Amino acid sequence: MKDSLFRTEYGRCPENYEDKINKFFVVDYSSKDPSKIKVDFSNEVTETTAILKAGFSKNDL
Repeated sequence: MKDSLFRTEYGRCPENYEDKINKFFVVDYSSKDPSKIKVDFSNEVTETTAILKAGFSKNDL
């Protein structure tokens, strides 16, 4: 599919990953290599407006 990103690999889970479940964080995708995804676990997104603008629904909150 053109313009679709797929992830077939994964890295290590961060320490205390259980505390990060059901939370939102800043994610950077590489436009050149779709397998390069960086999640900034130090940058949690808590503002509802920003989460909804990112494409999530109220049900995801």
